[in-house]
Amino acid sequence: MRYWVLIGLAMTLALARGQTVEFPLGYYSYAEIAQRMSVGGRRVVCAPELNDSMTLLRLKPREWGAMRRVLENTLEVQFRPTGDNRWILARPPEVLKQDARLLEALAHALEQDLLAQRAVLQRIIQSNTPAETLTMESAARLFGVRFSSNPDLARYQYERLRERVALLQSAPFLELRAHWRAISRFRKALADEFPRAEVQTSPLPRVQPPAPLSHRVAIERFLAKYSLGDFGLPPSLLRMAEQHARLSQAEWEAIYPNIWFDAAEYRAVWALDKQCALALEALRTYAQHTLLQQLTPPPSLQQAFEQGGVAQVYTLSVDAETLALLFNDSEGAPVAPSARATTPLTLLATAWWDKTLDGYRMARRYLLLGYEDRPWIARTFDEEAVFTLSREELSRLFRHAAPARARQFQQALQRHESLLQERALRQFPPRAGDLSHTLYERLAEWAGQQDQEVAVELAMTWDVCIITWGTALRLYVADDVPLHTALREHTRYAEALLDRYETVWTLRNFAAFWNRLQRVPAAPIRRLIVSDGSPADWKGFYRSLSPVQAARLATSSEYIPEWLRAGKTLVLDAQSANDYGEAWLILHFLEQLPSEQRDRLLKAPAWADVIRVPLGSLPAPAKARLAEVLRLWATTQLAAKDFYVSRRDEQLWYDLLTGQLPMERLLSGLVLERRHGGWELSYHAPEVEQHSGVLLLMNGLPANRRLLWVPDAFE
Repeated sequence: MRYWVLIGLAMTLALARGQTVEFPLGYYSYAEIAQRMSVGGRRVVCAPELNDSMTLLRLKPREWGAMRRVLENTLEVQFRPTGDNRWILARPPEVLKQDARLLEALAHALEQDLLAQRAVLQRIIQSNTPAETLTMESAARLFGVRFSSNPDLARYQYERLRERVALLQSAPFLELRAHWRAISRFRKALADEFPRAEVQTSPLPRVQPPAPLSHRVAIERFLAKYSLGDFGLPPSLLRMAEQHARLSQAEWEAIYPNIWFDAAEYRAVWALDKQCALALEALRTYAQHTLLQQLTPPPSLQQAFEQGGVAQVYTLSVDAETLALLFNDSEGAPVAPSARATTPLTLLATAWWDKTLDGYRMARRYLLLGYEDRPWIARTFDEEAVFTLSREELSRLFRHAAPARARQFQQALQRHESLLQERALRQFPPRAGDLSHTLYERLAEWAGQQDQEVAVELAMTWDVCIITWGTALRLYVADDVPLHTALREHTRYAEALLDRYETVWTLRNFAAFWNRLQRVPAAPIRRLIVSDGSPADWKGFYRSLSPVQAARLATSSEYIPEWLRAGKTLVLDAQSANDYGEAWLILHFLEQLPSEQRDRLLKAPAWADVIRVPLGSLPAPAKARLAEVLRLWATTQLAAKDFYVSRRDEQLWYDLLTGQLPMERLLSGLVLERRHGGWELSYHAPEVEQHSGVLLLMNGLPANRRLLWVPDAFE
């Protein structure tokens, strides 16, 4: 009894001295946490690495030291004294070092995956292992293929892999390469006999089996014109086709499903065509790899992690035969076997990552420049590695790069399973209806209704849902799913492992090193949303974001989520994430202008007024700053489209990256316009046909007015 009296007395004294801190239920930036912790004469400031992040908190009143311990143990932060009763809220140095090690290890592992894929043909050629002994795991590693979760499709993918391995172990690779033109001519001659709609172009199985009649007719027409000996095909492929033609129907269907011919000569033609297709696929891959060996160094995966995408132009040397093979140009000028002539080749090499259904894809795309008359698919090729940050992948990564983290991970998994049985969690009823909300919103609802304390750092990511911005789709929970069920199902991703420090619930995120790298600017957007949108507010927003963050933001077209709005309803020009990214770019242009002109532009002009600012008139230092940002902007914009160009503005960015549009010419043609309704950025040049130029962006932000109105406060 005496103990509790002393505790109550201490709390009373602390309250009297202004030493207690409380966090009502809500979403807080770390700057807001630092502000609330600035009591009792202390001044707490937030470190730069925390400026973007958001947290979900509901913490009852505590003495300052006790609140400090709660926040440090749940949010993976620390309060470091800096003297004179001043503190800094920061990420612990050991955590920053660990994050850097894990990212470096992840980039290295993916790089090794890509290198393994490049060596695929050499490994097959040098291997004496029968194809039948390959496992799905070794075949997937060898060919860089991630099998589908659909069992039927996974079996199909595996069989196709076995076919490629079997072909290259049965047919000498040098023989295939020497006869690739004959192989291509044979395939074209047979394809010409099929109706256009019947030509098989997809590697995936058809929904319906192909019509046997049309195939028999096409092969009959082909055999009426040619014999298999007319093309000079490799003897190994002819022998294989003859062997397959003598297979039983069951054996045949195991290799060539959904089609059967009674006549052996028809089966020989069909088998030969399929084996030739596999051979050309392998030969083109080999030709691509001969180019990739010259990339020193290749585009950095680590840099692509940080920026979302990188691009670099290389000048390579390629022999004429390899170039013809890359384009499958069997009808081009013959190349003598003794020819050694090489030709320079310009190649745009890119690296970027994006989301998949259950993880992320790190891809490199290579585009041959100067061959715009060729189809896009003929002058591009890719290599990719996929990672999910699942329990299994994280365990391997931790064991290799951070053994202490691996032990913490296993302990956290056990703790998670134990806490899932807690009555307060299991008795929380699901919502009625079929909508979905983030796991954090459901946790906030649970904490409010069950009188529970929570402290969680939100895992913000550029891997977004198609509806709202900033939270991965896997972190959304259907309303009719109980909270404890959702937490159990999410265990395989390890971004939301349940834990409790004293009476405070939290979610341990063992993929946080990946989330933190992305630096999704949730807190700066929230600060701007709750502000009046004054020039000072916009200036603070501009200075809070890096060019990389702004460029990534401008490629995100999803809506700003409700929880980030702090109860405010956004007007039309402020609803999407890309509106704020484009506003940052406009502010960057304005920063290069004299302050008087900048302030005049931020004020909405009269209804009919249009203020034009030709950016080519800026001084040289300002142009240099713009050039750096625009090059990054071009890379990020194209990375979001997989570097596929489909619009005039994308063509402009593409021309800039590939050197076809000099930066000086781009800057001399850029015009920023301020109208009553917003802003426009256009490119005007003699080569542009449209009188209005090429429109790069049109945005209602930034605006010197109150952007938002407040219907209800957060409760």
